[in-house]
Amino acid sequence: MSKSFKGRVVTPGRVKAEALVSHGGFNTLASFQMALMFGDKQVKCGDQNNSDIYKKPMIGKALCLPETIGSTTGGMVLYAACALSKQPA
Repeated sequence: MSKSFKGRVVTPGRVKAEALVSHGGFNTLASFQMALMFGDKQVKCGDQNNSDIYKKPMIGKALCLPETIGSTTGGMVLYAACALSKQPA
């Protein structure tokens, strides 16, 4: 079964990927920190305050989020995830 998600595009292009949906704010640092520091190959979400996606693999998934929360480190965290080939779709 296929569903569509319409939202603001962060990176232009096309992708077909399984969606990982959060109904609450996405704390980029809290979500990626443990996976990037300790080499989690599945890149499971480490944000305990996000019950929708906590402990779910994020690698290769299309993140569907209402907003991001936290400081300005989010961009650098995503850059580090990409540099380590552990990025979402």
